[in-house]
Amino acid sequence: RSMQDPDLNMVLILWPKGMMDGVESGNSEDESSEVSSGSPLSDTLPCILGLPPDQWCQLSQKLTEMSFGSKRARTLRRLIGRNSDSIPIDRSGRISIPETMARRAGITDSAVLVGVVDRFEIWNPDQYKKVCEEDDQFTEEAFSMV
Repeated sequence: RSMQDPDLNMVLILWPKGMMDGVESGNSEDESSEVSSGSPLSDTLPCILGLPPDQWCQLSQKLTEMSFGSKRARTLRRLIGRNSDSIPIDRSGRISIPETMARRAGITDSAVLVGVVDRFEIWNPDQYKKVCEEDDQFTEEAFSMV
């Protein structure tokens, strides 16, 4: 589908910093558990994770396949449900971030848009600097995954 398709939406999710690799990635159960149960989140605000329709469908499918008897899965479904929104893409290919979502991510008058392979993140500029500093500490470890 073309970006000019008036029915095309992006899904924006207020995603906690420190949980970027959890359920929505292709990680194994062990890796997801490690990320989810790791150290407490730092004081860094969450970012807004932008998912194109195909990525949202994949995440949605994973959420649907999780056990409804699992407290963690129920919690995750509720968290994503109340912290996400389907946003239309206008004819110029732009999206409008909901004010409450932007406020909760600490985004006021400016933002940093970061392309992340098949999705994007929108950050408060100061928070993004902190995340980059944290990322820099794990550069060698991160590249060893490739």
